[in-house]
Amino acid sequence: MFDYRSYIEKYLKDGDKILDICVGADEYSLYFVRKGYEVSALELTDATIAAFKKKLTLEDKIDLVQGNVLDLSRYADKSFDIVLLFGPLYHLKNYADKQKCISEAKCVCKDGGKIFFAFISNDLVFLTEFAYDVNYFNNGDYDKETFKLNAFLFVFHTVGSARKLLADGGINILHEVTFDGANELLAARFNEMSDKDYTQYLRHHFYICEKSEQV
Repeated sequence: MFDYRSYIEKYLKDGDKILDICVGADEYSLYFVRKGYEVSALELTDATIAAFKKKLTLEDKIDLVQGNVLDLSRYADKSFDIVLLFGPLYHLKNYADKQKCISEAKCVCKDGGKIFFAFISNDLVFLTEFAYDVNYFNNGDYDKETFKLNAFLFVFHTVGSARKLLADGGINILHEVTFDGANELLAARFNEMSDKDYTQYLRHHFYICEKSEQV
């Protein structure tokens, strides 16, 4: 819902190379290639690649390939300044596969480069599901003792499990950012806000999004 390209831009310099792994619906690749950066994008599914290609113009020079996040050997070691992993870690179910994905990303990232990861919060899902279903706490698809959501289309992480996963992969965390938080619950209200109010709301969101109690 909110634009976090500014976090990436903090670490970008002229001439930097970006790898977008599991490019998905493309929230970032086209933006950065149109800003003049050299961008490579990798995606697994034919349908998503086809949808991505429909967005491209003749001026968009992007290296878009089909591939698996567990094998990035097509790319030279230490060849990218920025690596985006906005998707793989909430699709991979096996812990060893998650670590393999992190390891592959580290291999192609330059020394001093930055890797960006995304997770879906196990614990915030309960709020959004309850908003749609008053019986969710009895009928929801989760372990009723541990409150661990069952993985179906997505794999969910607690803050602690996400931190452990990255620590086990040798990742030094610089930022922890709440992407949407509880904003899905407020979506209808956004349409009622004036531009001035919404602008101030966004300022508040970015004010709290790195606070530890919000992550």
